[in-house]
Amino acid sequence: MKDTRILLENEHEELLELLGEIARKKTEVGHLFSEVLRIFRYHLVKENESVVPLLAYMKDRLGEYKGNEKNFLNLARAKLEDLYPEMISEHNEMGKLIRLAQIKLEEEPDKLASKLAEQLLHHVELEEELLYPAAFASGDLVEYELELLGDKIRY
Repeated sequence: MKDTRILLENEHEELLELLGEIARKKTEVGHLFSEVLRIFRYHLVKENESVVPLLAYMKDRLGEYKGNEKNFLNLARAKLEDLYPEMISEHNEMGKLIRLAQIKLEEEPDKLASKLAEQLLHHVELEEELLYPAAFASGDLVEYELELLGDKIRY
């Protein structure tokens, strides 16, 4: 199984590249995707600081993690809790823009933009229904393990 971080990074890079390509078009759809790109870039920073480390831990949990590494993961867990409402709001905002673009694409078809719209909506759905819950579960595991060690960081 490939590393979680690499899989997500590859998908995010592909989506960023396609978003940039569509965003450069001087069309209404291009303008909408330009806004999606702006939100998506900002959104990825949050995911990389919170979700990705926790998912990587879940995958590699049998490895040896030192206390300071688990403390880093515990911080990622706390960050995820803080950022989650904002990340869901960003998903909602991107979803609205993408659905507006899909309406425009009915008038002015663009195969690449249509495919990208579907990919993005699927990506958001996957994150909300699978990846974010898995990251929370991983964070709960880290918190539990730190409590067992007596090393839980107090905020």
